[in-house]
Parts: sequence; structure tokens; C-alpha cells
Amino acid sequence: MSSLAATTERLAAAVLMVDPNDLAALARLHDDLATVPAQAAGETGLPAEVAGRLERTAQKASGLLEQIMLRETQDAAGALEAVCESITHIQQLIMGTAPQETPAASAGTAATAAPTAPAAVTAPAAEETPKPEDLSLVQDFIGEARGHLESAEADLLKLEEQPEEHELINAVFRCFHTIKGVAGFLNFKQIGQLAHGAENLLDRARKGELTLTSAVLDLVLQSVDMAKAMIKSIELAVQQQTPIGAQAGLPDLLACLRDGAAGIATVTPTTPFATPTATPSAAPAVTAAPESRPAAASDGGAPKTTLETDATVKVSTSRLDSLINMVGELVIAQSMVNQDLTRLVSGQPRVARNLSHLSKIARELQDLTMAMRMVPIQGVFQKMARLVRDLARKAGKQIDLKLTGGETELDRNLVEALADPLVHMIRNAADHAIEPPDERVRAGKSPAGHVELRAYHQAGNIVVEIRDDGRGLNQKKILAKARQAGLIQEGQELSEQEIFRLIFHPGLSTAEKITDVSGRGVGMDVVRRNVEALRGRIDIESAEGKGSTFAIRLPLTLAVIDGLVVKVGSERYILPITSIEQSLQPRAEQLSTLQNRGEMCMIRGQLLPVCRLHKLFHVTPKTTDPCQSLLVLVQDGTRRAGLMVDELVGQQQVVIKSLGDITGHLPGVSGGAILGDGTISLILDVPGLMDLVATT
Repeated sequence: MSSLAATTERLAAAVLMVDPNDLAALARLHDDLATVPAQAAGETGLPAEVAGRLERTAQKASGLLEQIMLRETQDAAGALEAVCESITHIQQLIMGTAPQETPAASAGTAATAAPTAPAAVTAPAAEETPKPEDLSLVQDFIGEARGHLESAEADLLKLEEQPEEHELINAVFRCFHTIKGVAGFLNFKQIGQLAHGAENLLDRARKGELTLTSAVLDLVLQSVDMAKAMIKSIELAVQQQTPIGAQAGLPDLLACLRDGAAGIATVTPTTPFATPTATPSAAPAVTAAPESRPAAASDGGAPKTTLETDATVKVSTSRLDSLINMVGELVIAQSMVNQDLTRLVSGQPRVARNLSHLSKIARELQDLTMAMRMVPIQGVFQKMARLVRDLARKAGKQIDLKLTGGETELDRNLVEALADPLVHMIRNAADHAIEPPDERVRAGKSPAGHVELRAYHQAGNIVVEIRDDGRGLNQKKILAKARQAGLIQEGQELSEQEIFRLIFHPGLSTAEKITDVSGRGVGMDVVRRNVEALRGRIDIESAEGKGSTFAIRLPLTLAVIDGLVVKVGSERYILPITSIEQSLQPRAEQLSTLQNRGEMCMIRGQLLPVCRLHKLFHVTPKTTDPCQSLLVLVQDGTRRAGLMVDELVGQQQVVIKSLGDITGHLPGVSGGAILGDGTISLILDVPGLMDLVATT
């Protein structure tokens, strides 16, 4: 019966991965399912009664597939789950573990059968390493399970606000049910038991037999957390070819899930479960387009399916990055060929037209590959929702989190790197900024604090804002702490923005007490370093007693940049277009030198510092007279300065090349680029240049 068992395992895996809108894939599944009864007839040792029940189960599953293909069912995802349950029943029949069929059970569909809790909770010990022939299925399972768990967590947070929303309960139930099904045929017993326990509890809730109280939701959320840890364990076991270790705390959690499903009041287990800390060496697979499988609607409506959904394909990040790098090289080569041929065949319209067409195609290809790197920021935002909920509970506060602009797309690498700074800033907002309910009421505010996380496009950048209506930044306390730490001198005058920027210094904290959440003065320093590493900056607005707004401004991508090529002596440098305000040739009466501030230029009634790039990079300029040179005015938030250059070469889109560890020792430089003539040009970092101007 090994051949028949292998067939049903393959069918179960295919059902869980199939898109309800892919009619061709559904037809193939239907045809494969039709071969099961004939295959069973050729098996030896299979009782006739079991073969008959197997045939009836296969017919039932085939009928459900036909309904999906003919669009005769409103819930395609639910129908696919019923097909998967039917195939699971076939597996049980083959293995001789299926329960005795009753007339009532045979009349209904597999989807309506209520799961029952196990009589005893016994967590399995360490499991064997996945078999080599199953590795592709395991990799798919890891990616799919993570997506399901993220969706389940987001829906559970919505359920806390809308406990009667039936469709959200169904969506979370389907997530655990799908994970249980795939884990079953891959023989991942631990995560299968966990998913089954959570599924039992949620099944009672969706039938109206159990109220989803806060304690029950905490239990399901802890199941999500433990499932994530188990997925990590499976991933590490696959990479290191080691057995999957026993999950700490699983028996206690299974017992709580069993009691919760039985309606017995229980306490969420506090036994910590270990999350592996090793970093996977293999790049995970990512989807090159949005997932087309239907999900629960955010407004609580029924899932919707459409025939116009784009097909998707999964591509490893290493291949995607290689493609993007090769397209970058192609654009550089095209620019070099274009520059050489333009000089050699000047005056030939046909060649010029063909070169222009080639440039257009190369630019469109580059834009397309850049779009392949873009992913929504929604995933990071959803994690912040869970973080705010847990922090509010721990601190005894009421915090309402509003998420806006989660569909905003930016570079995949930026999304991954942005998670850590956002965690620190959200923690600060929940722990420092938002006051306890009684303090807010005394201040004339609502008992519940409000935190808004927002993302949007602005001037070629992505802006991520964290806004709260809490205490705001206390400038006097910040100044006192800064003087105590020796960051500023007594009597030194600072602008409002300069005072706010002091909070980014390591070790500076205005917290009155250290908690397990924040207060040690390391979080904002980490935020500043991480954001600057992404070529971004942070702007702060705050009013004491009213709240604060932290705006993180980031480039759309780390791969290309629109820049202005400037010339200083024989060297050329690239300035990001988004940082440039204007360029001008100063007059003698505009220039002056101030004590302790260096060279200044009066522009529109404001004195701006002048930075001589030839001094900074030790280059021999054409002239040292500012009146014979050009000033390029750049800005970083509220800071402005003039960069002295010899010539403006022109605007150009360039591919950013990392200089490795060199840039860590070159303040004011963010990378390099290869120009059309093959020479290398440095890309200047405007915030870093501003810091150099302020310190020299």
C-alpha cells in the first residue's frame, strides 16, 4: 500500500498549496483523485469494505473540486479544506486508523465533522530529521506556515476588538487546520498536536459553544508564538541535518488548550519556550508577487475570490538579488556603450535613435527589477500591533494603536532592517510617552492613549511616522541629563531640534526608573545607527504634555539613486537629488567668517555653513575662491549647508555599489557608483557631511 499512501500524501500537499482560481491545477487534482479508487482496487491486503469507503470518500472529494471549478460554492477556501479532510480520511483508511463510519457521518461532509480533543496530553519527544525526499515539501511548509501564523496573529488582534466577528474566528481556525494537515503527512508530531489543540478550541468558539474571552485569546496567541518557535526549530534541523528537539512548555500549553476547549477556566502557562538563536544560512524563499490565495476580509466580510488574480511564483532571494545585480551591470555597460558610440557616430540620426531606444529599454528593465524587490510594509506593522498589546497589558495602560499605509511598498531589505528600530520606538511610546489612565484623566485626556504608525511616500522617499498623544519630550530634563553626561557645556545654547537630537546619544535616558521594557538609554542610539545605515534620517516634533511625532525618512530602495554629479578638481562626486535644495554662485558680500563657526554664506537672510569638498577629500580644485565656484545647498531635516564645488556635470540615475568596510571609516560617504565612462564616483552622505560641518 506504499504507492497508494504516497499518492494521498502528494494529493494532500497539492490541495493545501493550490489556488482556488487556478482552474488548470484544480482539474489536475480532480484527475489525480479519480485514479485513487482504481489504484486501491489493485492493492493487495486492502479489505473490500475499506476499499468501498475509500471510493465513496474519493467521490465526495471529487464532487467538491467540481463545485469549486464551476463556482458553485461561495467559500472556495472552506471547500478546499473539506477536500483535504477527505484525503486525510483516505490516508487513515489506508493505514487502518480511521474511526468506524456511521450513517450520519457518511451523509455529511468532512468539513462538518467536529474535531475532538485528545483524551490525554502527551507531547512527543525529539523528532527525526526530515527525509531528503521531503525537503522541498518541508521548505514550502515553512514558508506557508509562517504566512498563516502571521495572518492568524493579525486576526486574533482584531478579534479582541470584535469578539463576535464570526469570519475572523473561521480565518484563524483555517490557519491552524492547514498547518495541522501538512504537519501530519510530514510527520511533524509536535506542531501537529499544538495546531490540533488550538483547532479544537477555536472550533468550539466558531460553533458558539465557547466565548472568546481575553484569557482564551491569550492562550491562542501563545499557541501562535510557540508554533513560530517550532517552525524555527524545523528550519534549523533541515539546515543542520539534526533531529528536531522537544519543545519546552508544550505539554502545559496542550493541557491548557484542552481545558479551554472543555470550558474549564485555566491559566495561560508561564513556562518559557526556547526559540532557536542560530541564524539560517540559506536564504528563505519569497514570493515575487502578492499571494493570491483568498484571506479573510479586513472588514469581517466573507472571503472573496476572483478569476483576475495574478499567478505567483516563488523565487529564492539569492536568485532575485543576482538578477538585480546583473541588471545593474547591464545598465552600467549600456551607459558606457552609449557614451562611446555617441562620440564616435555623432551626426547619424538612426544610430542616435537606436541608442535612445536601448536606453529606454534598459531603464524600464531596471525599474521592473526594482519593483520585484518592493514588498508591503504591512508585515512589520502587524508585529507592532502585537507588541503594543502586550506592552499595554504589562504596564497596566490602555493604548489604542492605529495602523495606516501598511500597503506602502519599499525595498525588501529596508523592510527587514526597519523592524528593529520600530520595536525600540514603539516600546518608548508605550513605556515613556503614554501615561497611566489616571494620570491622563487628571491631564484632561481620554484614559486610553493613542499611538499611530503611518507610512507614506513623500518627495521620492518613504516616511514612517510614530505619533503619540502622550507626555511629549521634556526639554529641561533632556538638557539636565545631557549636562550631567558632559554632552554639552553649561550655558551652551541649543535649538529645539538640537535638544531633541540629544536623546540619540548612547546612555542618555530621561526615564525615572529602569524597567524590563526600556530606560537604559540604548534604544534610541540603536535606532539612529540603524536608520543612518539605511541612508535615512529621523525628524522629531514634540510638544510637552501633548505628544510627539518621530518621522523616519528612508530612500525607496538601496539599489539605485537619482543623483547630481558634481566635479571638484579632477574628481566627480554624486549628491542625492532628494537632499539638494538649489545651486548658486555666491557674491563676495554674502560670504563671511564667524568665530567658532567657520565660513558662512548669507542666503535669503540666513547664515549657512560652507563646506569646501576639496579640503574634505584632499583634492586640488580649479579655484579656491568661492566667488569663482558654485555652492550646492543641501538639507537634512532643518539643517542646511552649502557644498563648494567646481562644476555641475548633470543628473544621472546610478547603481549603488557597496564599498565594504571602507565606508565605515569615511564619514560623509555612503557608497560608490560606476559612471558611463567607467570611472568610479563616491556617493556623498548628506547627514554625515552635515555632522562634519558642525564639528570642523
